[in-house]
Amino acid sequence: MLRTRAGAKERDGDSLLCHCFGVSRADFDKDPSIRDFVVEQTKAGRCSCETSNPSGRCCLKDFPKPKG
Repeated sequence: MLRTRAGAKERDGDSLLCHCFGVSRADFDKDPSIRDFVVEQTKAGRCSCETSNPSGRCCLKDFPKPKG
């Protein structure tokens, strides 16, 4: 059984963008700079994408593109 909604295509606020650090779409909408936190943690090797993310890959490309 899944404990969270899986899939980058989920669009509700509860869907996770980053499974390693529990960052939801709603968290990102409130504070887009949270992506910078995830980038820093990933560069420092503190992520566990292979085991935490259902896709088994890094979540950074799942974050929405910055608005122009």
